[in-house]
Amino acid sequence: MPSICLRELAGLIRVVDQEPEAGFVDLPLADWEAAARFPELFGFGANWIHDGEYPSLSDSVMAFVEAEHPFCSETFSRLVADAQSVLVLFPRPAALSVNVTRWVPWVSHDGLRQIIRMIDDHMRTEHSERPTRGPSP
Repeated sequence: MPSICLRELAGLIRVVDQEPEAGFVDLPLADWEAAARFPELFGFGANWIHDGEYPSLSDSVMAFVEAEHPFCSETFSRLVADAQSVLVLFPRPAALSVNVTRWVPWVSHDGLRQIIRMIDDHMRTEHSERPTRGPSP
């Protein structure tokens, strides 16, 4: 009798091993999972978008940049990391919609790329080492 149970168990394990892992399409994120996974996107929306103070996403990002500068390295890197993660995890519009946009309505692929680009531009122009000139002749 124990050998029958072990064979059944081994068979079930083989079936599970052959099944592909469930992905975000099969198991979309719940609201709490999206909030836990992408907290900076939630916070950015709550602080810079939802009240309608700024007419566009780029205006919101610029206000955020101006408010955080010169202490921007910590907050900017977390927001950019969340934005990049969403772009990598959900490259298709349908997956983005099911997993993120339904919980963070302002998010779009173009909007996330814009945030990354604007913050990268700011960090490059305001916080990177500028080349020094060589010795004077």
